[in-house]
Parts: sequence; C-alpha cells; structure tokens
Amino acid sequence: MEDKIQYHYDSEKKLFHKNYFGEITLEDVINSWEKLIREKAIPENTKRFLVNYKEAKILYKPRDAVFIANFYKKHDEYFAKSKIAAIMVTPDQTVFTHLLQFENVNFEIESFYTRQAALKWVIS
Repeated sequence: MEDKIQYHYDSEKKLFHKNYFGEITLEDVINSWEKLIREKAIPENTKRFLVNYKEAKILYKPRDAVFIANFYKKHDEYFAKSKIAAIMVTPDQTVFTHLLQFENVNFEIESFYTRQAALKWVIS
C-alpha cells in the first residue's frame, strides 16, 4: 500500500493532498486514511482535501461507496464541514463522488478532471 499512496500538507493553502497510484482497493482507501489519522498526519482543523485518483485504477465497486461514507461519518471530527475535491478522469471513478453525496455525508465533495479546477473549487 505504501507505494500506492502519497500525501503532503500545503500549510499556505491549508490543504491536505493525497495521491493514489496503480490498483486501489477499498481496503487501501480506508486503511490509508486510518493510518494518516492514527499517525496524526492530518493537521488539526484541516477542512480542505484534494484527493487525486488520476493515476489510479479503482478496483472497488459502486456499492462500496456506503463503506467509504460510513468511514467518513465515523471520523466526523476530521471530515465534517470540509471540502473534498477529487480528481477523477473516468466515469467509473467519478461515480463515487456522486454516490457519496447520496449517503448524507457531512462534507462537500466534487469530482474534477483537472488539478486546476479542483484547486479553484476547494480553496474557494
């Protein structure tokens, strides 16, 4: 999993970046967020996230969106009232942001095809 995921925090924009590479499973997504939380890698009061799936192949199914939504709800102290911009380039990727919106999550999430568009939205 380590080589599939990279992250960094932009303190100037107060924006947490997370990038996925290669084949990504549901477990990769959830376990990587749990590791970041456990290691306190996400600075306190971070409310802007940019998650890039452009170089990833998502192996989980649309029905798994409920598990992702439940994870975010379980960690509301990190994700509530935040904005998550997801860079996704294929329909099988973008469907997840739409499904998460239907799961009554307590944050805004949108998918974008370009980094520039994602940044513009998430920092606005």
